[in-house]
Amino acid sequence: AEFKDLMNLAFFVRIIGLGVLPSVLVAVAKVNYPTWGKGLIQRAMTWGVSLVLLLVPIGLFSSQYASFFRVHKPVRFYINPITPIYSVGKLASIEYKKATAPKDTIYHAKDAVQTTKPSERKPRLVVFVVGETARADHVQFNGYDRETFPQLAKVDGLANFSQVTSCGTSTAYSVPCMFSYLGQDDYDVDTA
Repeated sequence: AEFKDLMNLAFFVRIIGLGVLPSVLVAVAKVNYPTWGKGLIQRAMTWGVSLVLLLVPIGLFSSQYASFFRVHKPVRFYINPITPIYSVGKLASIEYKKATAPKDTIYHAKDAVQTTKPSERKPRLVVFVVGETARADHVQFNGYDRETFPQLAKVDGLANFSQVTSCGTSTAYSVPCMFSYLGQDDYDVDTA
């Protein structure tokens, strides 16, 4: 039934117009192949012009591209031939980090002591409100004129940490870094 639905006049017109006729034109067209040296120069010039046409817009609008590809990561896998090049670089980076990573377990906070037994005290609940949607200079708790978080302002005992920096502009990178012992300078998302 589906086969019969496809076999119509429009289908045959497409096959002839987009398949048969172009194939005939390619078969009868006379191609003058350049000499080896001239062909190499032509290909090198084509590559050079293509590279310039690719890199100029990326250079001029790099911040927009970076933001777009950070939000829409799957899109970069559709871009050929960038995907194989990116994948080889990523694999090399991962393998290098594995080879140079310390083999021993690293212990942090060796000086930490538990002063009370867990059964003797009520456990504390700590809630972190982490987000990138608000700039620090546009938050009322940091001295901004307008009331930006009216519901949050009603919370008793609210602590605002105003002298904080981020490890990056991506949530997947900056939030694990915030809870890492490595710190901003030594943090690596692959080894954390």
